[in-house]
Parts: sequence; structure tokens; C-alpha cells
Amino acid sequence: MDIGCGPGMLTIELAKNTNGTIYALDIHEAFLERLNESSNLENVNEKIKTLNVSMFSLDENFTEDELDLICSEGSIYIIGFKEELEKWKPLLKNDGYLVASEISWLKNNLPKEIKEYWDSEYPSMNNIKDNLEVIKEYDYKLVDYFKTPESSWFDSCYSPLEERVHILYKTYKGKKMGRGSKKSSLKKLKCIENTANITVMCFI
Repeated sequence: MDIGCGPGMLTIELAKNTNGTIYALDIHEAFLERLNESSNLENVNEKIKTLNVSMFSLDENFTEDELDLICSEGSIYIIGFKEELEKWKPLLKNDGYLVASEISWLKNNLPKEIKEYWDSEYPSMNNIKDNLEVIKEYDYKLVDYFKTPESSWFDSCYSPLEERVHILYKTYKGKKMGRGSKKSSLKKLKCIENTANITVMCFI
């Protein structure tokens, strides 16, 4: 299972490298439509089942001991690392695996702006040591963990996102777009970008 699969980059790779059925979950239907198109192009569509399901209701859609593998790339923080490790464990088979990326502090002395931003966005964010203890607390056996390279943040996320912000505000200039101006949106994005060398997405 790929939780919060987005347009399915990870889902496609899982399909290419495994033989089982992969459930791809996301609440944004447009992402699932893109994934269905991509899986057809990559000839792995028969392995993937897309579901417009929230991670908040997994126990309503899956039974205990049903899943061999749960993957969560950049989405586990939505509910919380500790909370999800507890909720997802019953869904895994006894020999099942959980692969998750969790944003974690690498430094103690943090710039005020960055600390304030993440205290607002993810107040339960921990350092690596504390997250390793959480893994033990819920009786998982740690296989490995690693720091995601900064290039994966910028090449696949921040740089394209910044470009899209400029396009969005140019396209809808003068129209009401909800919260935030272009200046505030870019400031928020820069704040996240500047966190790249302070945080880590790591757990396997």
C-alpha cells in the first residue's frame, strides 16, 4: 500500500519491482487519475488499484493482518509519526514492513523563523533519536534509516513548486485566490527550503 500516493511516482516503482497488488491511496482524485494514466503508459496498471480514501479511515477499508507492506512518503506527519505507527501496525502481517519518511530535526540551535514555522505546521516534530525510541515503543524492528539528500527536496519539489507559484499568480492576477499573497507564499516556500539542511526524511 502507498498512502498519500500523489501522482504515483513511488507507486509506479513499487509496481515495477513487486508482483503483488498495490493499493494507491489519496484523497485528491486528480492525482489518482494521473496515476492511472502513468500506470497504463508503464504497463503496470494491472498491479495497481487506486482508492480515493483518507489515511484517517484505513481501519474502515482494510482488515487486521492484511498488508505485506505500507509505504508513506512525506505523508505520515499529517496525523503524526507516533499516532500512525500505532494505528497502522495492526494492518500489517506479522512479517510485514512499514516504510515511511518522517521529517526530523538534525540541529538544536534553530533560526527563529524556521522554528516558528515548524512549531505551527508540525508541533510534534522530533529529532532522530526520539523517533527511533518511538519505533521501539510500538514494537517495530528497525531495519535501517537514512537522510534523504537535499537534491530530492529541490529537484522534485521546491524548485518546481516555486515555478508553479509564479505561474499561478501570473495566470490569476487580480482574482481572489484564497489565503496568502504571492509574496507570502514565496516567503513560506523559502522558509521550508531553508529547512532542508536542518531536517531529515529518514525512516525505513
